[in-house]
Amino acid sequence: MYINFKVVGSIILLFSFLQPEYFSSNPIVHMGFNVLRIIAIITGLVIMLKLRQVFYITFIITIFYLTVGVATIINGGDLAELLSNSILIIGFVMWVELLLRNYPIRALQILNFIFASLTYINLLFFLVFPNGYNNYYSSTGLLVVRYFLGVYNQFAAVLIPAVIISVIYSLIRYKKICLSTWVLISSVVFTFMYFWSATSILGIGLIIFYLIFVHKGLLKYFVNYKILSICFIALFIMVVFANNLSIFAFIIEDILNKDLTLSTRTRIWEVAIQMISQSPFMGYGFLEGGRYIFISHSIERNAHNMFLQILLQGGVIALSTVILIITIVFRRISTFRNEKVVRFFLFSMFISFVMMLSEVYSMTFLLVVLLIGVYLPNILKAGDIATKKV
Repeated sequence: MYINFKVVGSIILLFSFLQPEYFSSNPIVHMGFNVLRIIAIITGLVIMLKLRQVFYITFIITIFYLTVGVATIINGGDLAELLSNSILIIGFVMWVELLLRNYPIRALQILNFIFASLTYINLLFFLVFPNGYNNYYSSTGLLVVRYFLGVYNQFAAVLIPAVIISVIYSLIRYKKICLSTWVLISSVVFTFMYFWSATSILGIGLIIFYLIFVHKGLLKYFVNYKILSICFIALFIMVVFANNLSIFAFIIEDILNKDLTLSTRTRIWEVAIQMISQSPFMGYGFLEGGRYIFISHSIERNAHNMFLQILLQGGVIALSTVILIITIVFRRISTFRNEKVVRFFLFSMFISFVMMLSEVYSMTFLLVVLLIGVYLPNILKAGDIATKKV
């Protein structure tokens, strides 16, 4: 049996940046992941120098973390924790960009394998260990159970990209959505339904709706970056700034079983916006493990909104780097805007952003989606070449 050691090595090194929370609980295993990350970063830098390429998304994300770093120093935050976190994210971005830029189809295959594997392992983990590897009561009296990928409302940071990557890989490689992708989607639906994570259910539900009713229908012509951008901005203003959720009352209260404050999120957003207005350009840096909102002396919260969280961390300067990458995505895929894969990607990115309106996920969720968008033209061209060879 032939084994491609370059592929296996790439999987291992890239996987080191996606360490499941369960492995973090074991100091020896965690140390092993840290060693792998160091090897991965050194190897990535050597390959980059050898290829004489500038990874501009990696460079932009480095600017993002330098901005947060300056704000952290000014506000006396946890610089060591920020450094640890930033190295992990920058290393992940560097490796994904290296693979997608130079080996687009193989990179998609590797990403598909890693994210799908994490999805299935997590599913088996909570079925075998329904009480998790650790559980405790929080300061608010709620039971917190930690599983293979952490707490259940953070599963989407891996599971939604897993679905997006699998669908794109299936469409590129087989020109259809194959059975393995539907099995993965079914596993993700089961996971979200099992824990009844409202935001996650909404996200995967809309992706399935797209695949069944929009992907090949007339509605697909309404899926373009201009319409979706306007919809997202309008939704952001309506939900976060105006706190006007009454129009979504049926979905929020009757289907998702939430109240119109989205479990006090609207109140948290009000505090976050007030804090942002006091330090709009640089933010506050990395403070209190990202928990900027003080509900009481014993209860702290993050912004429960990815974009407000970025503004709190690095202000408008940090957010502008993310907007720059989004702009690059739109410009690069504009030539291929009528491709089914591009339409699906745009809708999936829109849904991912909508989910981020009510949760703060790992930066890897946001960045892997954006990186796929930046290098989607490379993937499409490589897919056409592969098809012609067949």
